[in-house]
Formats: sequence, structure tokens, C-alpha cells
Amino acid sequence: MPPLNAQDPLGVARAALQASALDLPMAALLVACEPWMLVLVALALYSWLEREVRGVLKAFAPAVAAILVAVAVALAARASGTTPRPLDAGGFAPLLAGAFPAPHAAGVAALAVFSLLAYGRRAFVVLALGAICAVVRVRASAHWGVDLGAGGALGAAAAAAAYAGVLRLFPAGHLAGMRRRRLGRNDATKSGMPAPEAEPGARAS
Repeated sequence: MPPLNAQDPLGVARAALQASALDLPMAALLVACEPWMLVLVALALYSWLEREVRGVLKAFAPAVAAILVAVAVALAARASGTTPRPLDAGGFAPLLAGAFPAPHAAGVAALAVFSLLAYGRRAFVVLALGAICAVVRVRASAHWGVDLGAGGALGAAAAAAAYAGVLRLFPAGHLAGMRRRRLGRNDATKSGMPAPEAEPGARAS
């Protein structure tokens, strides 16, 4: 077993989450953390944050790209099978070749980081989703702590790259406009001046 996994810090957390009463809700939450569900969560979240369909699509498309890239890279890296699954992993997990990095963590992190970059504090709700997915993956015993951490870092990097790419390709686009206005509100708050009005098509924070 690799040295990083010899003393896995998630062992105590796994033991505490094994109550049978948690089986059904944890199973439902586990499905909610699947990459295809994250795409639907992104669509629902951006539909709530935006007023117009075109605004939803302009945020949704790069977010989905970040999720898919992060998950794909994680799956490709995991195919090497260099890190074994925890011995107490349940379900089909022991049949899979490797555990590092965690694709679910990569997808969740990609959604969370992109949403926070695009919408700022209005998207803080995605942090709750990230915490929930971390808990259910720990309970499933499918990954070591380092797997989840690496997957999260991969997802964050993919989201940051996608966001930066959109700003560079579309400097006058929807996401760039929201960023300028968000920065403008922050500057206005610090200087005591009236904050600029919200961008058309986006809900005010």
C-alpha cells in the first residue's frame, strides 16, 4: 500500500458514518454527486441566478466543459491503477483498477469553483453541495483522503482554466460583464460611493 494511504485520516469518519439509518439518504446523495447530475445541478443553479435564458447558457456551457474535462482527466489518470481502493470499499469499487484521483471530487470541485468565480458570493450554495458529496464519498469508502484532495485540486484547476479562457475569448461577454460589475460594487463599497446597477439579465446579489 502506498505510504500516503498507510494512515488514512478518513478511517474514523467512515466508521462514524456507517449507521444503517443513513443508508437510504446517503444512497440518494451519492447519485446527486454523479457527473451527469452535476450538469443538471449547474443548469438549475444558473437558471435561478440568471433572469434570461441566454445568460444561463453563457454560464452553463463553460461550466459543463470544466466538469467534463475534470472528470475525463481524473478517469484517464485513474486508469493507470497506481493507487488501490480502500480494503473496506463497498459495492463495485473494489472491482475498479484504481482510486486516484477521485472523478466525483473533480466534478464537484469544477462546478463549485466555476460558480464561485462567475457569481461570487451568490453561488455559495455550491459549497454545501461540495461538503455533502465529500461526506457521502467518505462513507462509501471508495477513496482515500489523498484521492479526494487530488480530485478537488484537478476540478478547481479545470474550472479556473475554463473561466479564464472565457474571459480571454469574450472580454465583452456575459461573464466578463458580471465580473466587472462585481469588482465595481466592491470598489464602490470600499469608497462609500453608490454601487453600479446589476447587469441586465443577471439577478442582483
